[in-house]
Parts: sequence; structure tokens; C-alpha cells
Amino acid sequence: MSLLSVDDLGFVFVFFLPGYLALIIYQKLSLSDPLQKDLDKIGWCLFFSTLLYMPYVMYYNLNTFDDIKNSIYVFSNFLYIMFCGIVLGCISGILVYATFRKNIIMGGAWNHFFENIPYTGAWVSITTKGKKEYLGKISKVSRSRIKGNLILIEPVIMLRDNMGGVEYHQELGRSMLILESEIESVVYVDE
Repeated sequence: MSLLSVDDLGFVFVFFLPGYLALIIYQKLSLSDPLQKDLDKIGWCLFFSTLLYMPYVMYYNLNTFDDIKNSIYVFSNFLYIMFCGIVLGCISGILVYATFRKNIIMGGAWNHFFENIPYTGAWVSITTKGKKEYLGKISKVSRSRIKGNLILIEPVIMLRDNMGGVEYHQELGRSMLILESEIESVVYVDE
């Protein structure tokens, strides 16, 4: 068994590049997780590259590894495959977004949440990282890139049973300050 030659390593790079381009475009358009592990990215690049090269190899009837390599090293063919990678990334990204992720919006969830509800005086249910649940009206919210604060008026702590029903609730005074770093979720409660 011999090591890969420089020519073979070049082909591996050329083989994965259109799939990587398709993956990046797919991730941007479908709003999927860009923080994948390296092994996941390699797998998706291989998947997209295989989807790109299979029709190309079948159309041009390329039977051997050397035929494929020599064909791809022609610059016009490589540009054609790269263009197909862009098209594949766009089509798959748009299809996944339109089918599964219509309601997902990029950006900070904190700012988006409070931009889309009339937050002053709105009732919210807040779950903290310590699994405590509070219900109250929003008095003030800091909205910025840094961690913010949320002040509840008439806060109530709620204890739930195993079925999710309210087992016990206790009023906690007139107002309560909760740091964003302590918040696990905020749910708008429509009256």
C-alpha cells in the first residue's frame, strides 16, 4: 500500500471543494447549524460532492479514476462543477428553509422576541437555568449585544407537578430583576 501522491491529494481537494461550497451555501440559506463538528462537515461535503460528480461521471462516461481526474483538471470542467455546486447549495438550502424552517429567523433570540411583542406590560413565563418558573408582567428589558436584564412586575413563582399542571404558586412581591444569563426560556403568555 502506498501513500497518496501530490496529484492524488490535489484531486481529493478538487473533489471536496464543490461539495464544501454547496455546504456553505446550504447552511446560510437553510439557517442550519454552522457549528457542526469537523467530521459532520466532511460527511456533508462528501455527500454534496458525490451528488455533483455522479451525473457528471455518468454523462461523460468516465470509467476509471484517472479519466475522472484528467477531466476535472480541465479548468472549464472544474468551473462547471463549481457552478453546479452553487446551484445545488442554493436549491437544497431554499427547499429545506421553505419546507422545514419557515418560522426560523437569524439573529439574537432575545432581541427578536422583544421586538415582536408589545413587551411593556406583556405577560411572560420565564424558566431559569435552575428550573424555576416565574410568571409576571414585563416592566423593563435591556436590548443590546451584551447580556441584559429583565424586570418583572407582580412576579409569581410556579411549581409544576409531573404532568405539567400548576401545583403551587406564590407571589414574590412588587417586582423582580432577572439577568439574561440566568434565563433558559421566555414564553409570551397571551391573555
